[in-house]
Amino acid sequence: MIPGGVVLAGAALWFGLSAYAGSQAEKKLRQILVEYDLQDQVHWGSLAATPFGTVTLKDVSADIGRNQLQAQRIVVSDVIDERDRQRARIEVTGLSDPSGHSPAILFGNSIGQATGEPELPPLDFSIKVDADYDDDRADVALSFMQDKALSGDYAMRIGRIGILRDLESQLSGSNAMGGLGIFGALAALSRISLEHLEVKIRDRGMVERAIALYKRYQIPVEPGNGKPASQRDDIFKTQAEAWEAQCLQDRYISQLDDPKQACRALVRFASGRSDTLSLTLAPSKPVSAESLYQLQSSPRQFSTLNAEIDS
Repeated sequence: MIPGGVVLAGAALWFGLSAYAGSQAEKKLRQILVEYDLQDQVHWGSLAATPFGTVTLKDVSADIGRNQLQAQRIVVSDVIDERDRQRARIEVTGLSDPSGHSPAILFGNSIGQATGEPELPPLDFSIKVDADYDDDRADVALSFMQDKALSGDYAMRIGRIGILRDLESQLSGSNAMGGLGIFGALAALSRISLEHLEVKIRDRGMVERAIALYKRYQIPVEPGNGKPASQRDDIFKTQAEAWEAQCLQDRYISQLDDPKQACRALVRFASGRSDTLSLTLAPSKPVSAESLYQLQSSPRQFSTLNAEIDS
């Protein structure tokens, strides 16, 4: 048996360290806000921290331009902040606008209105970044859950991240972004390279509602020719088959190793036969952000990404 006094002493030490960690974390956070002139835009109801570095903010509000955001909880954990290694995980729960709905700036009202759900519930998301400057690479993972719309997981590895650290030091001056500074920054960012990307999205009601609305308002039926719902289903199935044929003519899809699989996956998702859609990019060598942008005018280069689309 562990003596009760030891347990109490351990608990007291834990809470004491947590209180100290909390005060230090709040001090550091306020310093960061002042550094970026955000001290009047970001507020929170409470802050707690553990001795192991996990920081939890509750009832957070922020003014972003003309938009106001609020979150029930923000948790920052797994933090490393060293010269050659930076890592952190941020989890946001219940992100909303002042009305309590998902922020329009993230999931625009047009998405909700087009699918019969103009007011979406609060958004949950997390992001983890692990940057190793010695290796000149970073892994970035993002997950989100937008109830009544979509959920998704993104994971990518990028290279030549030393550019980011150099850019940060170059832009540290107050007027660094003035004049030609912004163009220099964009030129630097264009050299960052993509090494791998995986994206997976899952329908949480958005596609299903969009299909139902499309069938009801965009597919006419003939009275006396069977049940309206059956007519619409048959016509929609025929249209989906036509979409798959049209997809194969797409100038980007045609560059894939398996265009048929890609089109089948896209149409299965768009027609509601599958609730998931995934994309993988595995280029044989790193591809710069500039080259990715140039794909708009050079579809043939798309084949170098070794893209795969599945459902």
